[in-house]
Amino acid sequence: MKRLYRIITGVIFIGIFWLCEYNLSHGEFEIYLKRDINELKDTLFFVSILISIVVAFFMVFEENLADGKWKKIDHILYIGIMSFLIYPMTEKIVLISGLKLNRISESGQYNEPFIISVKDHYSNKDNYVWGRIPNKTESGQAEKIKLSQTLYDEVEENQKIKLNLKKGIFGIPYDPIGTK
Repeated sequence: MKRLYRIITGVIFIGIFWLCEYNLSHGEFEIYLKRDINELKDTLFFVSILISIVVAFFMVFEENLADGKWKKIDHILYIGIMSFLIYPMTEKIVLISGLKLNRISESGQYNEPFIISVKDHYSNKDNYVWGRIPNKTESGQAEKIKLSQTLYDEVEENQKIKLNLKKGIFGIPYDPIGTK
């Protein structure tokens, strides 16, 4: 019965990861700026570690906790190794959940300047531009923004536009919309 419990825990965890990876992540990463995703990932680092330890704990243990046999060093090392191995999956689940929860309610809007670095001339149907937010974007990291067709036709490279961003429940901005 204990082995079945461990297998069910592992299957549920893998199922949740699969759902987040293949069904939920693609839409979420287009709504947020890269810098905001990285900031949230850094904020949720300890939560991801804690959840990976808890999941590893439930997937590993065979002995009954009342027996006192769980203090063996091999079980502790095994939990540590399993936590290390499932951490990337846990981090993805926690990040996608945080991004989804942030959009539950809007707590305001604000504008930020955006300097267009590259305009995508090859795929006219997508209207993507790459650029940066002055003084806030890490060096070398460009943000990808989708513009409306009329704004896309008007803007040029090295031009400054405004981004209208909505603030989520955690204060993380999302849904960037470019305006002149």
